[in-house]
Amino acid sequence: MGKLALEGIRVIELCQYWAGPSVGRFLVPMGAEVIKIESKRRPDGARGMPPHVDGIRGLNRGCMFYELNPGKLSVTLDLGRPEAIALVKQLVGISDIITQNFTPGVLAKLGLDYPVLRSVKEDIIMLSVTGFGTTGPDKDHPAFGDTILGFTGIPNFTGYPGGPPEWIGTVILDPLAGLHGVVAVLAALEHRAKTGQGQYIDLAMTETGICCLPQAVMDFTMNRHVYPRMANRDNLMAPQGVYRCQGDDKWVAISIATDEEWQAFCRASKHEDWLQDERFSDAFRRWQNHDELDRLIGQWTINYTHYEVMHLLQRAGVAAGPVFDFQEMVADPHIRERGLFVHMSQPETGEMLATSLPFKMDGVAEELQHAPEIGEHNEYVLGELLGLSKEKMAELQERGVIY
Repeated sequence: MGKLALEGIRVIELCQYWAGPSVGRFLVPMGAEVIKIESKRRPDGARGMPPHVDGIRGLNRGCMFYELNPGKLSVTLDLGRPEAIALVKQLVGISDIITQNFTPGVLAKLGLDYPVLRSVKEDIIMLSVTGFGTTGPDKDHPAFGDTILGFTGIPNFTGYPGGPPEWIGTVILDPLAGLHGVVAVLAALEHRAKTGQGQYIDLAMTETGICCLPQAVMDFTMNRHVYPRMANRDNLMAPQGVYRCQGDDKWVAISIATDEEWQAFCRASKHEDWLQDERFSDAFRRWQNHDELDRLIGQWTINYTHYEVMHLLQRAGVAAGPVFDFQEMVADPHIRERGLFVHMSQPETGEMLATSLPFKMDGVAEELQHAPEIGEHNEYVLGELLGLSKEKMAELQERGVIY
């Protein structure tokens, strides 16, 4: 493999859980050296989150931590100690980027906020990932993905008509914030290359969610119309939904956008009689009679497996796909051929499958290095990079600065 895109770029990661670490998760395969600063007193919270390998808890056994931190370096410094803060500043002096997702105000109390670190290295880039941003009346509120999802409005139109708001099945704001953070950091690196200037990036997780709702936002700001809850349905496409198939809890997703696709669907399913039914004669009438359409389509799909329905409809040019459980997803031949899942070997727990990046390009590594054991790289970072002697490191460890 040739030179990676971000070789020579060093990142200091003062992040926990998902949103902040997911930025470094993308930067490592691009060639960046990402140094995670944590401590045994305050480890990355993802280390303690289930599931753990074989159900055995441990700082080096967390599956979520594995997925979010491959290839990073772990250094254990107790940020409650002034000497640890001094070491962080030394690292900043030889780095390019700092990522952090502390609650606003915490870094200022530690003496590690952007004005201080800019005085250490004038062209440093700092990315701050917080729930509500670092300005505004709610800026000091602590936040987790689930609790701030409601702030975006997403649950308010996720659910069934007449029912309550519903949360989606994953903490979507964390990876969304991470992806936006990657784009912002790459833009900041390009800006620095052109101007010589670093900068501070203020990223609010709530705003990443709101920016993913262009139709709902613009419909309200322009028309004062509030999107209703429509369950699996669409405000234009009909039929659209998930339909039960053969097997235990097996489903297929189908979306039809045009009259041509509807005609292809009816022919592929051998229900040309539906083409003569006035209730389904155009998109608006199909939308009005969606309940009846769902009933009829469900009576057809139940006779086939979800794969059979997908292949039958896709051959006819109709968008359809199986609703996978995780066992099916990992085993799916298309996903396997694409190489999304790759082998990663952890020192304590052995080999496993993890996801690589969802795109393929030159300058990005496809293989994964193991996620770091806590403090695994103290000697390299503090000894080789900062030049501390073994005696000095032993002293700092004895006094709990390295911890």
